[in-house]
Amino acid sequence: MISPVLVPLDGSPESEQAIPYAQAVSPDGGGILLVSVVPDQGALVANDPGQEAPYAGELNAARAGLHQVIARTGDPRLNWSIAVAQGDPAELILKAIAQQDIGLVVMSTHGRGAFGRAIFGSVADRLVRTSPVPVLLVRPDMAATESGPVAIDRILVPLDGSELSEAALPVATELAQLLGIPVQLIRATNSTSVLATFGGSGPFFVAPPADVYEDMATDLEDTATAYLSEIATRLGDEGVDASWEVRDGSPYAEIVNAVQPGDLLVMTSHGRGG
Repeated sequence: MISPVLVPLDGSPESEQAIPYAQAVSPDGGGILLVSVVPDQGALVANDPGQEAPYAGELNAARAGLHQVIARTGDPRLNWSIAVAQGDPAELILKAIAQQDIGLVVMSTHGRGAFGRAIFGSVADRLVRTSPVPVLLVRPDMAATESGPVAIDRILVPLDGSELSEAALPVATELAQLLGIPVQLIRATNSTSVLATFGGSGPFFVAPPADVYEDMATDLEDTATAYLSEIATRLGDEGVDASWEVRDGSPYAEIVNAVQPGDLLVMTSHGRGG
């Protein structure tokens, strides 16, 4: 289940730009937990007032800020709750995930000022690597002064043929079913890089004939096509409108080029090999 959704905030407009995405993926009656992360030594003190005496001023200000955020959203279809935390941000968020049975973390990659960018960037990186639940990262518009509704029109899922990359499919399927939107599968064959490994090594590099390269490139594309077609059929059996595309180029470049406005990129943090 996607809900409840945890959204870390630091009081900045940049961090609050994650909230519309949390709302967009939350079903009616779903829950959103706003967590104010204050880097310092301490522990999660949302439900233990006895721990917060040394930090009462900061924590009370953080709570007031979270209540103001909820008042501004004006979204009564959702169940809102708050928690304040003081300590190591990533550790406290991971603790809240376990305690609150969180289904998804939605957070901005930037926070308040240069310090906020450093904190949120490092926390986002750590959560992506260690969170037991999916993490949705939002790159904020640094020029925006307030957040507004967002439209998610399509889910883009990059795959590399490995079981690790396919671990993103259940999340993509649940989101597609929840939002009633299609899924676009993509695989980048990167034939130039792959085929270069067949040319030999050492001081005497011998390039295979052009027709051999062409046949091998065709085999790569055919294999990728069959693979994505089979995945799309499986998604279709689950009621998801799925299409696919094979692109030839480096994975990073082809994923970036495939992204369109309104896309939500769903992928694992690990794939084939190192």
